[in-house]
Amino acid sequence: MRFCDFLIKLYDRFPCSNQGQFVLEIFSALCGEAEPVNSNRPSDFSFSGYLPAGLSGNDATSRKRLYGTTDRYKGLTNPIKKHIQTNANKATLIAYCEAYVTVDNFKGMCTTFGVSADTCRALVFEGIFGMFMEFARSGADSAPDTFVADFVTERMMNSPEAEVPKEEAESSSTPICAGDDFRLVRQSSSQPHKAKFYDELTHHWVIKNSGLAIWDGRYMDFVNFKETPLKLKPDATRIDIQKTPPNGEVAITINIEARHIEGTHEIILDMKDSEGRLCFPDKRAELHLPVTVGWTK
Repeated sequence: MRFCDFLIKLYDRFPCSNQGQFVLEIFSALCGEAEPVNSNRPSDFSFSGYLPAGLSGNDATSRKRLYGTTDRYKGLTNPIKKHIQTNANKATLIAYCEAYVTVDNFKGMCTTFGVSADTCRALVFEGIFGMFMEFARSGADSAPDTFVADFVTERMMNSPEAEVPKEEAESSSTPICAGDDFRLVRQSSSQPHKAKFYDELTHHWVIKNSGLAIWDGRYMDFVNFKETPLKLKPDATRIDIQKTPPNGEVAITINIEARHIEGTHEIILDMKDSEGRLCFPDKRAELHLPVTVGWTK
């Protein structure tokens, strides 16, 4: 595969609608830029300081030439290759991919590179990073077509984590997506609710996407519904979350029915992704609601 073919395959899976702008974003993220979108604004004469020499500047010719649409396409130049080898940053590239590759585009990306759509996103993005490095080290403009698929397969076969039970894997102290995070902004009350038997209550939370990833296909899972006598109305065990970009906020409202069991009980919600994986093992039970049930309020 030539570098221009690799770049086009990636471009098709990102929301950026300008080829030159995409080169700025992907290359600066590859080389350590934490905010590749905001740091590259050619209309304002603003370019990331992490870019290889020759790719910044208001003349987009050198950037668009990387797509191989003219006879002047030569692949990556030696100065760009050396810059990548010296400054490559896996974490910032993965964070950029996590933030801007939607659920549907991730499935398409997996198809493009011959990887199962059930594969961990971060592992696929690590394979993308590895392919950039393969081009940067190559003496020619080529890399194996199966590089990403081979990388993912090898990592899954050799990683001891592949044999870790799901429950143990979820006990990790880091988010499942690199750069992902959330913050509880406010709720209707920080005090326990009090209810009579069979009372119905309403509670609100507002959470903020304070990380770098787009929340797409996520939901709040009522994880302790089998252990608590409290019930959601209508009867459900999950609450879908609308697609939310970084810095966006989501309002979560639940209606609860208190049953005829006296005592203090809890509703516990955890965020999961479209594949049912726990998004924030480090913030389990962050959204929890205690309700004291009895004859008097």
